[in-house]
Amino acid sequence: TPESLYALLTSDSARATLRSVRYVIVDEIHALAGNKRGVHLAVSLERLAERVTGPLQRIGCSATLSPLEDIAAFLVGRDERGPRPCTIVNAGMRKDLDVQVMAPLPDFLEAGNNALWSSAYELLCKEIAAHDTTLVFCNSRYKAERTSLRLGELAGEDVRIGVHHGSMSKEIRLEAEDDLKAGRLDALVATASLELGIDIGSVDLVCQLESPKSVATGLQRIGRAGHLLDRTSKGRVMVFQRDELMEAAAICRAMSEGKMDNIRIPRGCLDVLAQQVTATVAAGDRQEYLTFSNHSASATLGYNLTVMQSLFTPTADERVYRLVSGVNTIDGTGVYPCMTGTSKLST
Repeated sequence: TPESLYALLTSDSARATLRSVRYVIVDEIHALAGNKRGVHLAVSLERLAERVTGPLQRIGCSATLSPLEDIAAFLVGRDERGPRPCTIVNAGMRKDLDVQVMAPLPDFLEAGNNALWSSAYELLCKEIAAHDTTLVFCNSRYKAERTSLRLGELAGEDVRIGVHHGSMSKEIRLEAEDDLKAGRLDALVATASLELGIDIGSVDLVCQLESPKSVATGLQRIGRAGHLLDRTSKGRVMVFQRDELMEAAAICRAMSEGKMDNIRIPRGCLDVLAQQVTATVAAGDRQEYLTFSNHSASATLGYNLTVMQSLFTPTADERVYRLVSGVNTIDGTGVYPCMTGTSKLST
């Protein structure tokens, strides 16, 4: 994960192992590019590039990306000569989709919440009975637990219902994934924990309870059905409110037309800057050329150091700031090299 790479870069033994790395593959890159977790990874990749003994090739993979040029620039970053070159391989393939927006009741705008959800569970049971394997996505862990419980009560003992979300232990999640892949489950209720990067075998139908909130999320989830390229992905989106109906309809239309959300890469992430600089100094990389590419704080280095000083409390952490600003000595051996002097911090 991005976090474990960050941890490896602070370990002497791990960094020695990483020196032979030649390729970095960022799978499902769309899930990272639009948030600070992706910015954090981008800086870690720059630190890794400084460590390896040869050229480092970066490969990003995703089925739901836009705009491709911005994500490519995010992936490869830049060096002292400018943006690094990147080849974009656009497969241009679009899967056939069978997507419908549904309401639990014909008069769902006037119906009460309890009546809506009760009807939704009954409709889900009918869909599960009509298909070999069904995947049900919920937008929260609480709703996933509640939905799996209610479906189990309504469907009876002969219908096998499972649940999968991030609060469950890894062993239980793996067991649910294996059961689904082996055909031992009729339906699995899940959150985003089953959205990316997991092989779950053959799924006939995906039901999304409430709006998926974005085109990319909708495609990732409904694309779990008929996962092979030559199969149609069948999905049903069940809505419970007027605004949700409009949003889900727009998302499903965009999905059918092959349109994507534009990902916006965060800028000016001073918290990421402070964390990565602190880790760099703590690891002893006093003269490392740390490039923040297109993801850095749009501010002067002096301002960035002021921000870092405000983040540190006057305890042991203040020592780290003094190392960064070059005003402290280490074991009487002399002044620790200053980040504004022997090292470069590109903004």
